[in-house]
Amino acid sequence: MLWRYPSVGQGRKPRALWCTFCALATALTLRVPRIIRTVEDGTGIPDLTVLLMHLSGIAAIGFLLTWIAAMVSGDHTRVLTPRINLALTATVSTALTVLFFSVDRPRGQDPFLAHQSTPPLVAAYLWIWFCYLGIAMALASALFLHAFRRSARGLLRAGLGVMSAGCGIGVLYTVFRLLFLLESHRAGAFTSDTTTEEIAEVMQFAAILTILAGSTLPAGETLWRRVRTYRRLRRLRPLWRELTTAVPHVVLGEPPTAGDDLLAGDDARLLLHRRVIEIRDAALVLRAHVPPGLHQRALAAAAEAGLTGPDRQALAAAVALRCAARAELSGAVPPDTPAKDFLQTPDGETEDTWLTRISAAHRSPTSHTLADHLTPTPQPAGT
Repeated sequence: MLWRYPSVGQGRKPRALWCTFCALATALTLRVPRIIRTVEDGTGIPDLTVLLMHLSGIAAIGFLLTWIAAMVSGDHTRVLTPRINLALTATVSTALTVLFFSVDRPRGQDPFLAHQSTPPLVAAYLWIWFCYLGIAMALASALFLHAFRRSARGLLRAGLGVMSAGCGIGVLYTVFRLLFLLESHRAGAFTSDTTTEEIAEVMQFAAILTILAGSTLPAGETLWRRVRTYRRLRRLRPLWRELTTAVPHVVLGEPPTAGDDLLAGDDARLLLHRRVIEIRDAALVLRAHVPPGLHQRALAAAAEAGLTGPDRQALAAAVALRCAARAELSGAVPPDTPAKDFLQTPDGETEDTWLTRISAAHRSPTSHTLADHLTPTPQPAGT
């Protein structure tokens, strides 16, 4: 759970999810034979890990329901207020604890769940546990499904759907266990064959793993957004570097290096926004060096190269910017009538996506060739 620990201080929702995983990890750890021996030998209480495992599971469910309630709002959450959740968690935990210590558990006999010494108490313990688990899983599945229907497409929506399915598997697991308890009650003994236990184990772990998998998908979406931001920063760098070399005064502060891009962390979006602004500002300054007909000639040349639509516009803009940067660096006199703005973002594209397309065209050999062909003969200042 260490990889999720930084999210604890980010608010109620991340903290509740982190506590869910911690409680669930505790419950699973208490199933390890070495841990069972250590706890029971150290306390002298037979089968104490059974109670501790169930209490950890109840805590995990309580935190999970808290997390879901924080995600959704409206009529669907009125049945799951924090008070109701806390009261239900405390009541079930207390009931299981009282019943557990009321059962005679001599050492050397069968495990607690198979004891015959006080069958009504054992039956009550198991019925309370599985009924609570089933109701909680059904409620969680319904709330996840509600949030799934309200969410936009993406990994968050997919994660909610997967977690709803995982809780649904949890409901099937509890139904399977309750049917077994009912059959045992009719038979008058708590008996369980190997096949029954194996099926129950598979269902239980399938539910846990599905819920865990669903909870990681939203984090994957955040990671993917950050990767896309880094990629755009890297792809915009060549265009940004050439333009700001020609007009360095548009850079806001110290120019970031490629290493700064990579280590931007949570500031990556801010750095991308800054890069877009600096490219735009540089283009506005350099536009004064673009003759009125240059952009049109670049558009025609891009069409002759077989490009259409946004790709054609991007190549023409890249050629115009390259010619303008060369003119600025050579000290050429700007034309009397500068070109109009040729960096207008086409419909259907965001500004950073459009500039990334221009940067890709700017790096192409075609851009170099057209710029060499279309660059006007510079007229030095003072002539």
